[in-house]
Amino acid sequence: METKTVENIVKHQNELTPESLEKCIEQLEVNVQDLHSQVDMINNDIATKKRALEDLNKPELTQTQLDIITDAIGKFVGNLEFSEQDFDIDLTMGYDNKVEIDHLQFNSSCDMETDIMHYIEKQFKIVQEKSSIDEQVKENLGL
Repeated sequence: METKTVENIVKHQNELTPESLEKCIEQLEVNVQDLHSQVDMINNDIATKKRALEDLNKPELTQTQLDIITDAIGKFVGNLEFSEQDFDIDLTMGYDNKVEIDHLQFNSSCDMETDIMHYIEKQFKIVQEKSSIDEQVKENLGL
């Protein structure tokens, strides 16, 4: 299928007819749709490559390790007990004279995060990464 462009139309002005212009417009619209499809495919390819790059930079985690972390968090959360001191509560009087909670804020999130991390750390033997060990050996050898 021959692609008709604006330049082709200008070159052949004496051949202009309503039918030829309609065909030209249709072809240009098809060209635009093809270009949009190509742009979409390229954008999808870019997004795929970006995700692949992000994955390359992630540290590895085995399924067994992930299962241990998941179980540890589940056990920790299952044993949680809250008290009034963990929350800031603002009460209001409702329309039908019932006391209602207007605002509720959890104050112990930092403590909870620290507790969860300690609980998870207990499940593993923490070792230095190889690159850090290699750097220490080089440093000890004076390299």
